[in-house]
Amino acid sequence: MILVGLLLFAVVFLGVGWAVSTEMFQHRAWRRRVESGDTDIVAALAAIPGDRVLVTTPFHLRTLLAVPGPMPAVRMIVSATAPLSPQVAREVEDRFAAPLLEIYGCTEAGQLATRRPVEGDLWQTFRGVTIATGLDADGDAAWFAAGGHIETPTALSDVLVLETPEWFRLLGRGADMVNVAGKRASLAHLNHLLCEIPGVVDGAHTLKFIASAVESAKTGTT
Repeated sequence: MILVGLLLFAVVFLGVGWAVSTEMFQHRAWRRRVESGDTDIVAALAAIPGDRVLVTTPFHLRTLLAVPGPMPAVRMIVSATAPLSPQVAREVEDRFAAPLLEIYGCTEAGQLATRRPVEGDLWQTFRGVTIATGLDADGDAAWFAAGGHIETPTALSDVLVLETPEWFRLLGRGADMVNVAGKRASLAHLNHLLCEIPGVVDGAHTLKFIASAVESAKTGTT
């Protein structure tokens, strides 16, 4: 029932607009005010009457955590566009005293699954949606989503680890997978580890940087 309600909620928000407008975040002036610790976003959320649901992104959640003072009461928080680390998710839930849910989706197939990061890294597909392995048009191994709102089985651009057709772990985009010391990792996961280092506000790896670091490790240079 939670998954059905979450899906219905997402559809309603797409139809009537965001409680806190994404256009507001995209506006450069507003972005500068939020990044500088301005509390206008908190005031705007508090001004919304009745039950509130905050729909946002990992970037904006990290920004909100830097704003001092209490947060307005919300029924839940929904995050999308990128995976959220369990540490940040726990901080957000503690700060807002509300559950935080993530939505996983892609351009190819739309919304596919949800999870609560503080409870683990497994994603559960929406009702009727299943994931299976197969071969793509080039004959390479791929993961396909089918059922529910997906009319025909659709190949995903992400690399998954299937537990069941309805439960999986997300490793990252297939194009972002790299081999580090004999182990596969995604740039998204490496970026997540980088941003978890105390004192790091934001950062990102590039393939050129990783190649340089691997070569330095082999030669003993810096």
